[in-house]
Amino acid sequence: MRRWRVLHDLRQSGVRLIPDARNIAIDPEAVTYETGFADRGADRGVDEGADEAAPNGARNAGAAAEAGAAVAGAAARNEGRLVCDHVIVAQGARTDTRLAEKLRGQGFNVHVAGDCAELGYIPGAMRAAAEIAQRI
Repeated sequence: MRRWRVLHDLRQSGVRLIPDARNIAIDPEAVTYETGFADRGADRGVDEGADEAAPNGARNAGAAAEAGAAVAGAAARNEGRLVCDHVIVAQGARTDTRLAEKLRGQGFNVHVAGDCAELGYIPGAMRAAAEIAQRI
């Protein structure tokens, strides 16, 4: 499933997405966060009101943070607080072969697939794993 479709489905389900959230603190009653880019919310349709019910009657279901991407000229910090049932913090994906390299250094025969080897979609990871399995 592509990212845009997932974002659409989340919004349709009343999930609140908060791009560029930083300093996220999750406690039993609420999530607090800061956004460092005051002017981005309006451009991207982000609702930054606090403690409101989602359209489907559930409390706010998520806070998302995307790593990176700064906006030039934006300096103000906004603080937010959400009462919610669930929190997902998404900070992007990156490859990581450190464990594989460490195991190789210890003499193990290691194969990597999926996002460990390169970022991609699930079908590509499955194809790479099948190719590795055939070689083994």
